[in-house]
Amino acid sequence: MMKTERVRILGIVPYEGMKYALQKQAEPYETIDLTVYVGDLHQGAAIVQKSLPEDYDVIISRGGTAELIRTVTQLPVIEIELSIYDILRSIKMADKFAPNYTIVGFPSITRSARILCDLMQYPAHICTIHSVDEASSVLLGLQQQGCRIIICDTITDTTARQMGMNAILINSGAESISHALEQAVSLCRNHSRLRAENNLLKQVLLKSGCDTFIFNEKQELFFSSAEPSGADRIIGILRGEMEQLSDAGQHRFFKNINGVLYSITGQRFLLGDAAYSVFYLSVNKIPFTSGRYGILYQNSRELDNSFYNYFYNFSSSSREPLPAFDQLCQSSHPIMIFGENGTGPEHVAEAVYAKGSLSSGPLVSIDFSLVNDKTWTFLTNHYNSPFHDNNNTIYFKNFHCLPQARVTRLLSLILDTNFARRNRLVFSCTYGFKGNIPESCLTYIDKLSCVTLYLPPLRERTAEIPALANLLLSALNVQYSREILGLDNDALKQMQDYHWPGNYSQFQRILTGLAMAASDSYISGLLTEETLKKELVFDAAADDPSFSGTLSGERISLDQPLNRITLDIIRTVLKKNNGNQSAAAKQLGIGRSTLWRYLKDAD
Repeated sequence: MMKTERVRILGIVPYEGMKYALQKQAEPYETIDLTVYVGDLHQGAAIVQKSLPEDYDVIISRGGTAELIRTVTQLPVIEIELSIYDILRSIKMADKFAPNYTIVGFPSITRSARILCDLMQYPAHICTIHSVDEASSVLLGLQQQGCRIIICDTITDTTARQMGMNAILINSGAESISHALEQAVSLCRNHSRLRAENNLLKQVLLKSGCDTFIFNEKQELFFSSAEPSGADRIIGILRGEMEQLSDAGQHRFFKNINGVLYSITGQRFLLGDAAYSVFYLSVNKIPFTSGRYGILYQNSRELDNSFYNYFYNFSSSSREPLPAFDQLCQSSHPIMIFGENGTGPEHVAEAVYAKGSLSSGPLVSIDFSLVNDKTWTFLTNHYNSPFHDNNNTIYFKNFHCLPQARVTRLLSLILDTNFARRNRLVFSCTYGFKGNIPESCLTYIDKLSCVTLYLPPLRERTAEIPALANLLLSALNVQYSREILGLDNDALKQMQDYHWPGNYSQFQRILTGLAMAASDSYISGLLTEETLKKELVFDAAADDPSFSGTLSGERISLDQPLNRITLDIIRTVLKKNNGNQSAAAKQLGIGRSTLWRYLKDAD
């Protein structure tokens, strides 16, 4: 404690003589500012309640008054304890008056008296009281028993004299008062050092480069090193993450707040019986908005809100039994997910992350279809790049879109920096229904020993379309307050006969449109036919960019049933392939037997 720092003491004593004694003992202490009032028990507590807590550092009192004061203030209370010598002096005085005496007082007096009498083998009678009312009844009983003198504290002394009994008041000697003053000064010195240390730590936190937020068990902000402006929204977000914290380890995630991407680490600390939630926030200085240029940070709770979760089971898309899929998620091997467009590899990647051992950290998705030169430079050179971080799940989306030069550079970076050992890597590669797995994906599978997950196209799983339709319609009913019970038989047959070049994404889009347009409890075959008729034209246009009501010079009338439009397109593609049914079926994305059935039905 600094020499110039004063110790502000409030003294509450039971009688005037002690007030004088306390003031006298405090005179040698140059650092003490002492204020003393006379008041016993409730009088003393009332004095403390009327005083301003910020005016004092510590309170000195005695006996039952000290105990009562502790219940009405948060300031530390030092008790002037009655020493053995104080009690012994009173006993010696009582012996000179009469051998028949009783020691009466609150526990702080009688505990010491019992020890003294046992050591000195005094046959004293000792009575412990806990209130003023109890003192009156005890003294009345002693009076009736013929007790001639009472050794007691202030409260009992006053009551005894009012009853006409002789009493010797146990005075606190100079050594007891001096000891209490020394305790008060020592306590304040320690508190002063703690305050100085806390201020030092606060200053360190303020200049540490990251913002720190500490919450108590009631989710009240206990400490913050952040600037007040904009902190309210951050505090609200952090409160929402408290359930994710555990005593075992850290919870790490990223949040885009007011256009700034924060890297946040949360942890729970126990202090005695109290638990505190601590969050450290640092600005992730990405030179562009997160997600806009191909990099997106998400946590497991955000992914739980994905609409796709309600409709399609992740593990079923990989054709892996559920236990095997769970084991794969828990492993650390890189994964390559591949399949046609619309088979949903991103949702499988999210499932691998959510079920994996690194789900307490972020999922960092890097979409190579959106990565530009600026993003690539950040990824490979910036110190805040996710490539320099550890214990994250990194999802390389649309890996097939990465130019060959960058394919080589990325592989070198992964191998040279042990990136695959420091993080969980997941790749996805998609291709059209007429395409093959790109060579770059095969290279990565070989070089990184990737586990492969193949996502089958929807046309290979048409038997599951009724179940998938019901799952999706159930979710759509909740989302849009609809009451669709399902597809009628004609509609269901058309959905199963369709070749679904856009797979599950196309299926979800079409069924959502049907659910919005349906006017009855069941989606009709007529509505489905009209919708798929338009979709078939879109498919033809995608297959042949020159398509505008004609295909390869052949005029196709759209004013006819869906099966006739389908047949016209099949015949046109067949003619384009010189009658080769295998080539035509491959171009159309359907099986040769399906093409043969269309032609047979037409005959």
